[in-house]
Amino acid sequence: MRSRTGSPVAWAFVAAIVPVHLAVAQPAPPVAGSAPAADEPAWYERLSGAPITVGGNVGYEFRVQAGDFQESVMNHLLYARVDASTYLWQPWFAQLNGGLGLTGSWTRLDDTGGAGVETRGYTLDQFVTGSLQLSLFPASRFPFEAHVDVTDSRSDAALAALPAARWTRAGFSQAWRPADAPYALSGGYDHASQDGVLGTDTQDSVYLTGDARWKDNTLSATVNYNRNERGSTDEEAAYGNAYLRHTYLPAPAWSVESTANVARNTFDLLGGTNEATILQATSAAYWRPLALPYTATATLRVFDADVNGTSTTTAFGTLGGTYDYNANLRASVSVGGGAIAVDEGTQYLYTSLASVTWQGNTVALGPFTYDWSASGSLSWNGVGGSAIRTEDRFALERSVGIAATSFAHRLARSFALDNGSVVSATLSQNLGAARTTAKRSEFDDISALSTSASLMWTAGSGQVTGYANLTFTDSRDLVLRDNTFQMANLQVSGTWDISRNSQLVGNLTAQWVSTQSAPRDPLAPGSFGLPSAKQVSTGLGADILYRHDRVFGVPRLRFVSELRATDQAIVEQDQAYLLPATETLSWDNRLEYLIGRLRVTLGYRLAEVNGNRVQVAGLRVQRDFGSVVSW
Repeated sequence: MRSRTGSPVAWAFVAAIVPVHLAVAQPAPPVAGSAPAADEPAWYERLSGAPITVGGNVGYEFRVQAGDFQESVMNHLLYARVDASTYLWQPWFAQLNGGLGLTGSWTRLDDTGGAGVETRGYTLDQFVTGSLQLSLFPASRFPFEAHVDVTDSRSDAALAALPAARWTRAGFSQAWRPADAPYALSGGYDHASQDGVLGTDTQDSVYLTGDARWKDNTLSATVNYNRNERGSTDEEAAYGNAYLRHTYLPAPAWSVESTANVARNTFDLLGGTNEATILQATSAAYWRPLALPYTATATLRVFDADVNGTSTTTAFGTLGGTYDYNANLRASVSVGGGAIAVDEGTQYLYTSLASVTWQGNTVALGPFTYDWSASGSLSWNGVGGSAIRTEDRFALERSVGIAATSFAHRLARSFALDNGSVVSATLSQNLGAARTTAKRSEFDDISALSTSASLMWTAGSGQVTGYANLTFTDSRDLVLRDNTFQMANLQVSGTWDISRNSQLVGNLTAQWVSTQSAPRDPLAPGSFGLPSAKQVSTGLGADILYRHDRVFGVPRLRFVSELRATDQAIVEQDQAYLLPATETLSWDNRLEYLIGRLRVTLGYRLAEVNGNRVQVAGLRVQRDFGSVVSW
């Protein structure tokens, strides 16, 4: 497929306007017979009308990579880069930034194939990287920016995997905000391509945004379109989205929020073609009189989906209100109705709910605080229409009434430690009992019990700042089926200033989740055909960074070590097999020494993905020169 590198109109505009800027910035020709100026500016200063600041670096890098089931790679790099910055006429008119890099690469590859045959190869390569950016009227109400950027993974200072990948990115953006109008517009286009061992992949993206305000209204809109192509397989994926939001505030007590969203996705893949168009529109109105304990709401939601020619349309509206009798007692009512249209016909829905909630006052029990609440509700829900088949044993009930009540309470305590940190402990429980008029016995009683406990430690002074939080939740149904959900979660985040020159920063998240569903009595009505199931999943994420700015007391000798780890596993116990765990580990270490503008970096990186371990070590010596000014 043909890839696009930009809008021809936009690039023609850039190509046309730059010579105009240069012509405006040219000095007037000297008068015949006049003496030359004593300090005649250089040719590049006459061309731009401003000084050019120059900076860059030259360097050498050595890398070696070895991994499980991967070839051994040794790589030498010699590189140089020059960056420059200037402006045309005046800094507020146009700014120009650019850079050019040249790299020579020598690589040795040692590979032992699956048959035990050893091969060795040498490659010599040269490549160019660079960037160019033009900004017109950067501080105005209508800034324009255009850019081109070419990068290569082999010249990246990070110790990433060595297989070469080359990225090219080009695009532009334009914004507009009139001085005498309450609206603003912006838009842009970007083209990106990646060249690697698997061919060329491209991505084109366009966006438009706008917002406006008038009287009691606020309106914002966003349009995005992305198109991706894979050159090796000729596959294509396109995503389009349009979003609109409107807010209406006619009075302090009234507000209306409305949103609309249209999304269209198309996939032309080797496995086939898929298309999906989704439309969603919602509107909610609120009435909150400041001097009265009433609140009224009205909502309307429309949803339409068309997936490969199969469409579903849903429309549903609600009306509701609440009344705060006092600080403890609240009553609410709501009614709703709508329809679902599918290929088989139309299904109508209605719902009604009335509830009362009592929030008790906080009670002090010595060093503890105790809170509680109770609620009760009555609801009636029904369906009808041609999409419901009454002869189907598992069809939805035509109408179901539910009577529910719940009681929740919470016990908490906080106490300070001698080092200034604070520990908080909380234990809470919620018991819900509900009876229904459903004919299917498994829906007759849907009572449930939920219990949770948490322990939190916080520190905000001294050498240590951060927190640690451990929570455990257990939720279970109490009748017929033994449905349980259990989750334990640990979160730790903080900073430890070990000394004046060293610091440890870390984030850790660990989670354990268990779900189980089983009939309490396999022979009970309604349990037939619903098998037992149990699933346990675990997850771990860690990001720990250690840095020392004066290793062994040597000035400008810095060391940084960062460990990132994620682990997720799912065990289906009843099926007695372990799904493949996805483990990702990266450990980056960097020792850096600065001598004036000379930078020497020694690095080591260990990575592990799905059991495949890759190690990369490298030495980089770089000399910086000059300085690029940001106008």
